[in-house]
Amino acid sequence: MIDKINQSLNLEEILETTVESVREFLQCDRVIIYRLLANGHGVVEKESLAPNYLSLLGMTIFDPCFPNSNILERYKQGHFSIISNINRPDIQECYAEMLRKFQVKANLVLPILITEETENKNQIDNSEINVWGLLIAHQCRENRQWEISETDLLRRLAAQTAIAIQQAQLYQYVESLNQELIDNNLFLQQEITERKRAEAEIRFLLETTQSINNTDDFHSALTIMLQSCCQLIDWDFSEAWIPNQDTNFLECSQGWCPQKPDLFECRDQIMKLIFSHNNGLPGRIFASKKSEWVEDFSTESKLAAVADLKTAFGVPIIVENKVLAILIFFNKKVLHEQLHIMQLIEAVATQLGSLVQRKQAEESLIIAEQRYHEIVENAVDGIFQTTPSGRFISANMALARMYGYSLPEELIKNTQDISRQLYVEANRRQEFISAIEVDNAVYNFESLVYRKDGNTMWISENARAVHDSQGKLLYYEGTVSNISERKIAQEALKLQKQQMQELLLNILPAKIAQRLQKGARAIADSFDDVSVLFADLVGFTEFSSNVSPIELVELLNLIFSEFDQLTQKHRLEKIKTIGDAYMVVGGLLIKQEEHLQAITNMALEMQACLDRICIQQQTSLTLRIGIHVGPVVAGVIGQTKFIYDLWGDTVNTASRMESSGIDGKIQVTSVVYQRLKEKFVFEERGEVSIKGKGNMTTYLLSTINN
Repeated sequence: MIDKINQSLNLEEILETTVESVREFLQCDRVIIYRLLANGHGVVEKESLAPNYLSLLGMTIFDPCFPNSNILERYKQGHFSIISNINRPDIQECYAEMLRKFQVKANLVLPILITEETENKNQIDNSEINVWGLLIAHQCRENRQWEISETDLLRRLAAQTAIAIQQAQLYQYVESLNQELIDNNLFLQQEITERKRAEAEIRFLLETTQSINNTDDFHSALTIMLQSCCQLIDWDFSEAWIPNQDTNFLECSQGWCPQKPDLFECRDQIMKLIFSHNNGLPGRIFASKKSEWVEDFSTESKLAAVADLKTAFGVPIIVENKVLAILIFFNKKVLHEQLHIMQLIEAVATQLGSLVQRKQAEESLIIAEQRYHEIVENAVDGIFQTTPSGRFISANMALARMYGYSLPEELIKNTQDISRQLYVEANRRQEFISAIEVDNAVYNFESLVYRKDGNTMWISENARAVHDSQGKLLYYEGTVSNISERKIAQEALKLQKQQMQELLLNILPAKIAQRLQKGARAIADSFDDVSVLFADLVGFTEFSSNVSPIELVELLNLIFSEFDQLTQKHRLEKIKTIGDAYMVVGGLLIKQEEHLQAITNMALEMQACLDRICIQQQTSLTLRIGIHVGPVVAGVIGQTKFIYDLWGDTVNTASRMESSGIDGKIQVTSVVYQRLKEKFVFEERGEVSIKGKGNMTTYLLSTINN
């Protein structure tokens, strides 16, 4: 039953498994899990019910006797309630009447105790035990005398259910944290995408402006613009319309499209068209001298419909209030107006207009510079120019604020040596320069830098070197992004993965965990020679009835932690603990020739270890240990709550050696005796009746044979 409960981290499944398993074991009429509420009421969370009896599932119940009794405090101390006949005179009438209403003649009630953190931070141990709910068995047919073995098992089961509930709640909490981390990471990825887009646009403005300035004629500049703009914004087709000075009609000067045959014919047909004032999209822009966006241009152009071109927008090139040309861009998707794209193309169009009319370009140049600086100054990322020696030539407001300054001028004035004042690593500036020298540019160059207040932050730089016509280095220019949040998120994700990996390795052996992570489903491996040890704490049940649950768990943790260290010392494999029982094997995943000798040495050291702890804790507990060796099958089965376990006759025999052994002794089979009789001192116990095996000759291990 405990194994069934441990196979799931789903709270609903845990509760369902508990009530079904308990009713099957007790053969009673009803088993419920009664969840206590803050107002003193309770609700029946789960129920397993025999036919023909009243269902309590989902019912909210108020026990009229509960508030006036100290039963809750008794439950917190681990006490439980047994009623074999509700008509006994010592049963409160209000409680008996409630039980009669639910057809109950006898019941067994055990608390489900969980440990919760308190808000008192001044205490060293700020945890307390609370009653999460009750595990209740009802006998409805007749009165029932409950057996001690039944109550003992249900106490262990209630404790294990409480552990499973806390594990399920912890798992749900970890899952929610993990999902929150994933959501934050997605948000950061979106921000990174936006930054990359902004960086690309800024780089495009710089490169396109430089390319246009290097051309001498208007048509060459138009070719550069159409191709560069279309590729940057990832649109499908672009064209340029120029007014005929004689007729004042608009004629298609040229068009650009990717190497797509379905657009070639469209381009050829467009070259034959002309538009008059206020006719078609080019004519409307020519008349208004304003940019225009059309979401579905195919409704007003047959050529666009045939070529499957949907959205279109146009931008005029204006110099001294005169339209020199109109740029039109097409996309095969229906898109809503994207203002930042239009502003970007408008900025480049203004630069082109200034080239066409150099002699009359002063006003146009001012407009272009204003639009350019608006993009630069309003950019999310920092933009800079620095000298080869390491001083700022220019910086935008975003960069100044990023580094903790009020104005770009303050940043430029106070930073005289970038390599010393900005970068945390003294040689980082030289690494930045070396990286640029390879390809004349650097991308995603990440560094830790100082802010004005002395704090540090992570940045990512994209930069290039600018040379004069003779190839002499003039300066470096580029963009800076603050990636501190991304770095924090990456470290948090890395830590989360590390913690999850450590948690997995605390549950499963490393080799098994690796196989499961690679997609293995059921794992079952055969081993020909494995040593198996079972140990049980004798007197633990009596001890547990005289101490609090906290003291009980602390002592059990102390003992089993010592045993865990012995397991590691002898290079053995701990399989599991069941209540106050401990199981360890040798010769399984950690290969060693003398695993039987190692596990026998551990058995002797376990006895000595327990004796030492009993003296320290002033208690009297002994160990009953059983050992056998032989073939086993080991592996992992199921889909949830994985656990590595062993099966086979060897495991059963080792368990029988423990259960049929003598308190304080180590009982082994004749197989173990024959293999170790030269190295250890044994005492023949004689024939012992072993369940499922008949009579077996067993031996008691005394000490090492000197």
